[in-house]
Amino acid sequence: MTEAGTGVGKSEIGEISNASPAVPAVDVRHLYRTFRTTGKEFTALADVTFTIPPGEATAILGVNGAGKTTLSKILATWLYPTSGTVNIFGANVVMATAHARQHIVAVFGGDRGLYPMLTAWENLSYFAAIRGAALPKPQLASILDSVGLADAAHRRVEEYSKGMKQRLHIAVGLSANAPILLLDEPTVGLDPIEAARLRGTLAELKNRGKTIILTSHNLTDVEELADRVILIHTGRIKYDLPLARFKELAGYRYRITATLQHPTTEPEFEHHPNVDGTVRVTRLIASDEQTLITRILEQLQPCGLVDFTISPASLEEAFTNAVHNNDDGGAA
Repeated sequence: MTEAGTGVGKSEIGEISNASPAVPAVDVRHLYRTFRTTGKEFTALADVTFTIPPGEATAILGVNGAGKTTLSKILATWLYPTSGTVNIFGANVVMATAHARQHIVAVFGGDRGLYPMLTAWENLSYFAAIRGAALPKPQLASILDSVGLADAAHRRVEEYSKGMKQRLHIAVGLSANAPILLLDEPTVGLDPIEAARLRGTLAELKNRGKTIILTSHNLTDVEELADRVILIHTGRIKYDLPLARFKELAGYRYRITATLQHPTTEPEFEHHPNVDGTVRVTRLIASDEQTLITRILEQLQPCGLVDFTISPASLEEAFTNAVHNNDDGGAA
């Protein structure tokens, strides 16, 4: 069994059996999904096209109502497209649904989908059994340990907190050992320590070749796990970029924040008065060139420079800018 917080033991959970690396893990072509309610037609997804290679971790981002959940349900084979094609390791989600489901497991969390009168151990054993894969006790114990439920394995789920139920959903997903793990808000309801622990488990799976697709409003999940970001806006893909390039949409690479004893008249600095009478200024810079940083600091020395920090671009600011700007987006 692995040590707490170190992820999943390879020998205990088993090898991740990716299909041929020449076949995309996910291949989506001109996907449309419409819904009809009270005589009106609503387009949730329009002309969505992308591929995900095996072993990549992809974050699907967007504001509420953008189409993320609809896309996730189609990838999970829970919802059919109106038109277009979706293949999971070459298996079409409409024509070969059962085959596609062998390659992807979806974890949507929430209070539903678990048996409250059963223990976590019994839930995990049951869901493995109905997939025709009875798991040995060491493997069950390793999975529960990897999500921090080893000490609560034999408690009824009805006694679990929301966060504990979320971790059990993740455990059920891990027990399937499918090559693609689709996660919807994986750390919702978790405290910071358990969220970090779960991200460590997912990072270990990623390092072993698991293809991970996640939607999350917790951008720490995205920053620590994703190789790539697909931003959906009003049902269409607006950006499809590697994580580093997506972060550049913040408009800067690094931010300098300095505390001064006296105000500066430099117009490019944002001024924030401090309660102790000092002034905090912020300057956004577009590169990491040391000469530029030095020049900025030299400008601040006459103002009584107390201290300064340099921080990288904010994923949150990149996301906000990407949603609100009016360009046509970008591709990798």
